[in-house]
Amino acid sequence: MDRPQFQTLLRNLKQGDTLFITKLDRFARSKLEGTKIIKDLFEDKGPPLGLVW
Repeated sequence: MDRPQFQTLLRNLKQGDTLFITKLDRFARSKLEGTKIIKDLFEDKGPPLGLVW
């Protein structure tokens, strides 16, 4: 995934943060990529991370 600003955002999220997603096509380029991002977030940051669609 070559999206440096998005990667910086994901790296800087902390447990307890909420990520507001207003456009799914800006969050992930495919369903597979979106699933991987969410899985990685929950494995790295833990369940208290909130995602709002």
